[in-house]
Amino acid sequence: AAGRQAVAEYAAADPRHQSQGGAEGGSFRVGLHQSKVLAWISYRLRVLSVDGAQDARHHDEPGLVVPYGRADREYCPFWQAAERMLQPVVTSHSRGGHAERVAMLTALRSVLQGSG
Repeated sequence: AAGRQAVAEYAAADPRHQSQGGAEGGSFRVGLHQSKVLAWISYRLRVLSVDGAQDARHHDEPGLVVPYGRADREYCPFWQAAERMLQPVVTSHSRGGHAERVAMLTALRSVLQGSG
């Protein structure tokens, strides 16, 4: 429920995600293009070191709405490392910028950044 509400609020604030015709109460159009899809991610991760020499690192995200695209993150070395680890599915076109994948990359970047 929290994710659905967060996505609805994000979509209501961004004109790219408005329903056509300005229908009140509708945030999404039927037949969405991939660039209009939003994902919501929430996680609590505990990452242990391989050798056990360090304490576990905790990575928490109580809730984040993630839109399509990744161009603004591409220059971060941790993001680039995550991109290499989590390869996009490619069929007729790359799914590299799909919101679901970008959400997973966001979590992976957090882990990589925290591990130094």
